[in-house]
Formats: sequence, C-alpha cells, structure tokens
Amino acid sequence: MKELLMTQVFPYLFEYLIAAGFGVVLGLLRRWTGLQVDATRREALQSALRNASKLLLQPGGTIDDAIDYVLRSVPDTLKHFGIDNPDEIERYLQPHIVEAKALLSSNPIRADPT
Repeated sequence: MKELLMTQVFPYLFEYLIAAGFGVVLGLLRRWTGLQVDATRREALQSALRNASKLLLQPGGTIDDAIDYVLRSVPDTLKHFGIDNPDEIERYLQPHIVEAKALLSSNPIRADPT
C-alpha cells in the first residue's frame, strides 16, 4: 500500500499542490499590480486636477479650460475610472480650486517686483 501511495498518488498530489500554489501566487501578483496601477493612475489624475486648478487662477482662465486640460492630460486614466462627463470632472476639480485659492490668498505673488 505504501508503495502504491508513493508511486501513484503522491506525484499527482504534488503536481496539483504546485499548480495551486502557482495559481495563488499569480493571483496575488495580479491583485498587487492592479492596485499599483490604480494608485499610479489616481496620482496622475490628482496631478492633472491640481494643474488644471492653477489655470483658473490665471487671468482669463475658465472652468472649461481647466476641464479641457484634464481631458487632454489623462484620457486613459479618466477612461480607467469611468469618468467621462465634464460635470464630473468639474466636481473633482472643486477641492483643488479651493486649495489653490487658499494658497494664493495666504501667499500672494506681487505683480510688480519693485
């Protein structure tokens, strides 16, 4: 019986355990890299939103210019997160606009350096 187990059962059992182990490792790797991609795209979107909010502080800067900037800067990221509506982009821009205005008011830049 011991010989039967050693020659007929254990080799197949080890093969299945090794295959299952590889499956688990690949699943964890896929999950981890997926999270890394989300984090990278989220940071790219936040950067584009910050930069777009600065456009509004420029003379003649409009919300449409800021939205257009975000649309042109990170189209793949917007698609990844399912953001396809300018109103939604404007909603994401609002906190960055408030932050940029607060930063500007606390540290005003003089127009005339003299």
